[in-house]
Amino acid sequence: YQRRVHGELHSITLGMKVSSTAYIKTVLHAFKNPSCPVNGLLLGSAENDTVVIVDVLPMFHCQLLLMPMLDLFLLQASAICEERRLSVVGSYCANELLDETQVGACSTLLASKVKQSFNQPLLWQIINTRLTPDPKALAFTALQPKGKAWEPIDAKDGIEFFDKYSHSDRPLAAKAVYERLRASIHLLHFKRLVDMDDHLESIADDPTNTALTALLSLRVATLTGAMGAIAAAAALVAQVGNMEHKKTR
Repeated sequence: YQRRVHGELHSITLGMKVSSTAYIKTVLHAFKNPSCPVNGLLLGSAENDTVVIVDVLPMFHCQLLLMPMLDLFLLQASAICEERRLSVVGSYCANELLDETQVGACSTLLASKVKQSFNQPLLWQIINTRLTPDPKALAFTALQPKGKAWEPIDAKDGIEFFDKYSHSDRPLAAKAVYERLRASIHLLHFKRLVDMDDHLESIADDPTNTALTALLSLRVATLTGAMGAIAAAAALVAQVGNMEHKKTR
């Protein structure tokens, strides 16, 4: 990330906050299309030296991307962002081949389009070898443009996960996010994910994935409620134990 100070560009470290729902949907998009390159947009906002990613918009899973199609997709994305009061702050991609590590031509084209409206866009490059039914590590490398190339960034204090639909402001542990992703994969939630390609084939399919987002947020609420109930039960047990202890004294 670079900031211009007195006419000169200075590199600084970047903070990144990511909603668990956005991360899970990104991985589910790649999981649904294991033999195709996939691309999507990162939606959120920039706050000082921190990029906040609230949601993602899955775009396409194709070998060849035509400019008219890309322009159409971006027009739709712009309308969705305006309605939700979000900005496109970057994109994500996954290569077709398992061991392919270079950013592909379609992904570069999409990222360059994003850069036209957002000065320092992020690019999440999904690590294909980490797309497993039992995820235990972050599944992407975060890149930013440097000249004509894309290079890994120095994420300040790492990546902070959060729950968009939780009332708590506390960061979410990465382990909890991976557990939610694992559950979503085993529940075949990736079959519900729709991208812009799917939307063109069937206009009734929703590329904003409102139903899937609601399903994922419902799971968050259920887990939060269960944890609250467990905590309340533990507090009650401790209170009863203290009362019994006082009686025996």
